Amino acid sequence: MGYRGRGRAVSQYTDFKRGTNRAIALVASIATLAGLAGMTPAAFAAPASQPPVATVPATAAETGSDDNIIKDETTALYLKRIEVGTDTVTIGSKNTAVVDISGYSIRDDKDSADHTYTIADGTKVPATGEATFNLDQLAGIGLGKEDKVRVYDKTGKLVLSFSWNGDDKNAVYVANTDADGMVKEGETTDPDKPGSGDSEKFTVDAWPGLAEVTALDGTDEFGAGQATGEHTDGNLSGLVYEPGADGQPGTLWAADNDLNPTLGITGPKGAGAINKFVYKDGKWQQDPADGWTFDKDGKTKGGKQLHFKDGKGGVDSEGITLINGDASKGVFIGAERDNENKNTPRPSILRYDVSQPTTDANGDGAQDLTAVNEWNLTSALTQFDVQMGKDDANLGVEGVAFIPDATLLANGFQSNLDPDNVHAYDPTGTRNDFGGLFFAALEKTGAIYAFALATVDGQDVAYPVAQIPLPAAATNAGYSGPRDLFWDAEHNQLIAEGDNTIGADEKATKALIGTYEFKDGALQLTKLTDTPAEIAAQNSEGYAITPDAEASKVVDGKSYKPVFWADDGVTDGHSLRQGWIETAAPASTKTTINLLNFNDFHGRIDKNLTVPFAATIEQLRAEYPNSSLLLAAGDNIGASLFNSSVQRDQPTIDVLNALGVKASAVGNHEFDQGYDDLTGRVMNGTEGNNKAQWDYLGANVYKKGTKTPALPEYSIQDVDGVKVGVIGAVTQETSTLVSPGGIKDIDFGDPVEAVNRVAKQLTDGDESNGEADVIVAEYHEGAPANEDDETGKPTLDEQKASSPVFKEIVDQTDPAVDVIFTAHTHMKYDYTDPAHNNRPIIQTGSYAANVGQVVLDYDKANGQVSYVKSDNNAVDTSKSDDELVASGDETVKKVKEIVDAALEVADKKGNEKVGSIAADITTAFKDGARDDRASESTMGNLVADSLLESLKSADRGGAEIGVVNPGGLRAEFCKTGDNEKCTLSADGSITYAQANAVLPFLNNLWTTTLTGAQFKEALEQQWQLTADGKVPSRPYLQLGLSHNVSYTYDPEAVQGHHITSVTVNGKPLDLNKEYRIGSFSFLLQGGDNFRAFAQGKNTKDTGLVDRDAWIDYIGKNSPLKPRYDRRAVAVTGVPTKAVKAGDSFTLNFSKLTLTSLGVPQETKLTATIDGKTVGEAQVNNGDTASLKVTVPADTKAGDLTLTVVGATNGTTASLPLAVAAGEGGNPQPGKPQPGKPVAKPNKKLSDTGSSIAPLVAALAITAAGGVTVLVIKRREASRH
Repeated sequence: MGYRGRGRAVSQYTDFKRGTNRAIALVASIATLAGLAGMTPAAFAAPASQPPVATVPATAAETGSDDNIIKDETTALYLKRIEVGTDTVTIGSKNTAVVDISGYSIRDDKDSADHTYTIADGTKVPATGEATFNLDQLAGIGLGKEDKVRVYDKTGKLVLSFSWNGDDKNAVYVANTDADGMVKEGETTDPDKPGSGDSEKFTVDAWPGLAEVTALDGTDEFGAGQATGEHTDGNLSGLVYEPGADGQPGTLWAADNDLNPTLGITGPKGAGAINKFVYKDGKWQQDPADGWTFDKDGKTKGGKQLHFKDGKGGVDSEGITLINGDASKGVFIGAERDNENKNTPRPSILRYDVSQPTTDANGDGAQDLTAVNEWNLTSALTQFDVQMGKDDANLGVEGVAFIPDATLLANGFQSNLDPDNVHAYDPTGTRNDFGGLFFAALEKTGAIYAFALATVDGQDVAYPVAQIPLPAAATNAGYSGPRDLFWDAEHNQLIAEGDNTIGADEKATKALIGTYEFKDGALQLTKLTDTPAEIAAQNSEGYAITPDAEASKVVDGKSYKPVFWADDGVTDGHSLRQGWIETAAPASTKTTINLLNFNDFHGRIDKNLTVPFAATIEQLRAEYPNSSLLLAAGDNIGASLFNSSVQRDQPTIDVLNALGVKASAVGNHEFDQGYDDLTGRVMNGTEGNNKAQWDYLGANVYKKGTKTPALPEYSIQDVDGVKVGVIGAVTQETSTLVSPGGIKDIDFGDPVEAVNRVAKQLTDGDESNGEADVIVAEYHEGAPANEDDETGKPTLDEQKASSPVFKEIVDQTDPAVDVIFTAHTHMKYDYTDPAHNNRPIIQTGSYAANVGQVVLDYDKANGQVSYVKSDNNAVDTSKSDDELVASGDETVKKVKEIVDAALEVADKKGNEKVGSIAADITTAFKDGARDDRASESTMGNLVADSLLESLKSADRGGAEIGVVNPGGLRAEFCKTGDNEKCTLSADGSITYAQANAVLPFLNNLWTTTLTGAQFKEALEQQWQLTADGKVPSRPYLQLGLSHNVSYTYDPEAVQGHHITSVTVNGKPLDLNKEYRIGSFSFLLQGGDNFRAFAQGKNTKDTGLVDRDAWIDYIGKNSPLKPRYDRRAVAVTGVPTKAVKAGDSFTLNFSKLTLTSLGVPQETKLTATIDGKTVGEAQVNNGDTASLKVTVPADTKAGDLTLTVVGATNGTTASLPLAVAAGEGGNPQPGKPQPGKPVAKPNKKLSDTGSSIAPLVAALAITAAGGVTVLVIKRREASRH
């Protein structure tokens, strides 16, 4: 409840102030308000040099009369207090509504401008509150021992007046109860007139808040419910509030003085407890994490049982406090006794470390906490002449509060332990471990006692400092005395909640709130305030308020913030309630929205990976527990780890459901099993099934040949009262990235066009088609490079320059879109776009490595969205799953349960040995990284061979050629230690899971028939173009071919003319002949832009799944041996015309060694003609060689074959060569050979980023045991 005290801006008054300070008015306002929680000062800053105020003519109310006007009947304002010595005037209010006193003026007995102070605009007196003005500091007005105070309203009417005379320059005049007179303080014993001592009569101010009160706890969450026994009621007592960050809900801590009834134990009293309440899922609830809750008879209950420092006993915990609102320094409990020895007093303050791990020591369901410190106050209380006898066991410490030394010193707090030696409190004079004093409310006396607490030589010692007696007038007014205490630092006052009984006979009264304020070096009870009717009748032993910044409700133009009460009992099934108290701080119209996002999760279900990912999300969500929204940008499933894929990604769906994903764009991998699988098996989850419970969105996915949406386009999510519209779109290349058969009934349109269309729809003011306050675009498409965390390179502009697709997203997405999340390229970056109001553009990488965060403020008053911050938060995998679960919440625990169950299923299948390797077999590596999709690899060659082997029989389609797309290869066969990506054991054995990891997509295996011309066209399509002729983000993809196929190509040729010769089974490709091709359904339906494969005829599904055929091949051919020969070789310098016998020429070779792991470097090339050596060359760095060939002088003219063989890896190139007769020789008759070589100049391939020699036309290249395939090394541009 935050009752504002009459704190003065000037802590000590001196005569010196009457000099300079009267000439120069201070900038800061001294006026402060009292009476309402959360009320900010009513009189704000006045100008440093106030302009002269014209003299206001005397009014009829003043003329000819010096009668005092103590109370204005129109406004119910009254002169409450005049302090002559400090020139201070307090205007009080009997009005139950706020009174605006803007423009009022205050004068002394003179009418000149320099004796007039005009109250600043916006100044208000709270309902039943007060406003205090130091006239000297505000306007240089000094009050004398014979003087007058007059208050005029803004029309110039005199509304209040009081005059006095006497010899006391420090006199204080106070109003009586009815505000119809004022007397000098200390000179009356009339109980109806305020004076000094206990003769003062307290009035009870009305509750300055809303009447509504709401139960926060579940029915019978405290107590034994309907059970019978000696102790069945709940026992919730003290409360203390730990504020959250940035105005967000914090933590509500509670003390329960006996947890036994809640545990269902209704006989003896037991240990009390600390309860922890957090704001989660839109409501206050007991913290589900760290053992703070337990289940009892199907109900969620909570609390950790408290024991004394020796680990024994049951603490009768009544009060609770924190040091400066920070639980990390300990939670402090005020206790009356040990409930296991309930007839012996044990008034104590105990400290508990609530961060320590806990267990259920006695098996009763609740976990246990042992005190770190215990300060028994029994001895210290005797120094205040308080003796605690056996009849006082239940009259001990009821409330406890902490006030820091800085506050005590600033308010001149005094130690009155010795009434004859009252002196200023000096922190250095007493041992004190906490930088402040603890104030304990003792039920026996109704007084409050201040102690310094310390630990000396291992002993916890309490040092008494001061006592604050309870005035008899407060008891006479129906106040029970303090039952709960808390220090309201924001308003410089100590608040003491009372309960609904008073006196030894527990006479029924109302629960009132006492306000203690600093006065004359002491904290004195200055105000009693009523509580809402529902609370007033309860045994209210706990009360806490939130800071002004948490004001969140506006009623009739007034702002209100939450307060809480604890009922030491169960009333109508409940013990914890929330109310609302008025605050002058305006309720914020801004709502902070915490957007969390990830992309390309790809079924990352694994130990010490998924749980850290979940823990990171929960940590980021906890920053804004009431306004967080978890989203995703697609590829949540597909290309998954074996632990997920073995169950068709059900573990991934379960994990993301548990994490509370609310919406996600579809990615291309969501279509791996087809549109029907996505919409039938994956989407549209509910609580009653195990499907995805988030909204899967695809605004650019249309029914075939139409613009009719085939998927939901957007999702509206309510985030703390703000409508957040999420629009999803997938890469337009999806049709080339998945099996076309599965998407035959849908089209993929322009993602930016689709997002913009929906964004306009969500902002057109038509509620029937959806409206959003904030719009988020989830694009499964992105930039081609990672942003360097240190340099910020490449910049946003550089990324746009390198990718037209990304540039369109950045520049053309509608300005109504406030945030852009991207995906697909597996890159990590965090940009803000200055051209679009600093719109964030983020991608989180892939594989659960990061969680993206964008924080926005939405102003409900004007609809403005403002950027607060954004970041990619790395997932910390340094802690084990068990460690994270021990410190995490219920969500993290649930995720671990799902992961553990998935691992158990996968382990049973995945640990089966299916084969082995003789040496490493991997994808191509580049700069230490795997998966260079523009280069030939031993893994690609092996998988192509396995396809040929698996599909060559007639009943499996009669394949003659095996073909593999490089994007389908997702893991390596290499032994642990060879590279960080190597997982095989030292003996080279391959498990089921490791085999599956190479081909995780579960594609069906198909066969189709192509002509030689069509197959050549498919090879041409390795130089990538989309259907509309655009170059995609990966401009070159290297197909893997079975060992019986090779080809040569010219990398510098124009599009469609790269391939110069093809050899199948040792013979030139016949363009008119038909060849049976075996591959994945993905590729044969035109995936990865290989549209020529889709032109095949007699296409058949073999009934095999890639995983099953692959694992069968491994088993039959183990140990697997890699082929190191290249199936394509870069060579230039081939003669363009016939070479005369006896003449020489030079061939230039490059890229002679594969870049897969374990491939030995080529060392030497040897050229032969008809078995005769005609040239040799050493290979430089395993890569290049210049080979001089000399045609023997006796060689007969004609068309011959030049064979070049690599000495180390067996790479063999067979080149057709025309030989002319030498000098005097006769040419041999013959016919022209097809594809006769034409030499081209060697130059750098600037468009690929490689520096390889261009090929010559018409090279027939053969190799031992197979044919070498030429590979062009291209710049890697990730696209997944």
